[in-house]
Amino acid sequence: MYLADEVVNELVDRQLFRLWQPRRYDGLEVDVLTQMVVTSELATHCGSAAWVTALYGACAFFTGLYSDEARDEVFGADKNARVCGVLAPSAKVRDVPGGIKVDGLWAYASGVAHATWATVGAPRSGGAEGTSLLLIPVSDFSVELTWDPTGMRGTASNTIRGTDVFVPNHRILSFFAADGAIAGHTANEHSDEALYRTPLAG
Repeated sequence: MYLADEVVNELVDRQLFRLWQPRRYDGLEVDVLTQMVVTSELATHCGSAAWVTALYGACAFFTGLYSDEARDEVFGADKNARVCGVLAPSAKVRDVPGGIKVDGLWAYASGVAHATWATVGAPRSGGAEGTSLLLIPVSDFSVELTWDPTGMRGTASNTIRGTDVFVPNHRILSFFAADGAIAGHTANEHSDEALYRTPLAG
């Protein structure tokens, strides 16, 4: 079970999935308080819709940390692109020319039923300490139906699996590492995008 298409279409029409999407890609790029207020109000009507909206917002934020080349692929190609995500580094990676190949299994991918992209965690390649965040089209994954709770069923937080998936270097973001996004380093060089310079821990 997942959110009805009618609900998703209404959220798309009202641009609630664009709360943390960069303005330069037709997003709203609202501040943190606005995101919290909007999703909290939505939760008074449907917890699952609010959870997925908040999750898409968080993953749009992560996507905003990447270089323009990666962001163009996501939001430049589709202003209504929806990004789901799982931060757990439950994958194996190997270096290949131009990027990495990844095999992984990521549980609780909320919103994957209506997502077009996913951000997933993986160990950094080459034995480097920390983890990376990979940006991958949902079409590169298979979805395993592992989510069947009593409540919050509409989040469709199923498991996604990737097998021998190629991820180019520009879609790899250092995340939990001394030089990673969690420490305040981002690949985004746009000084006007204050949102994407917000400390991730906060």
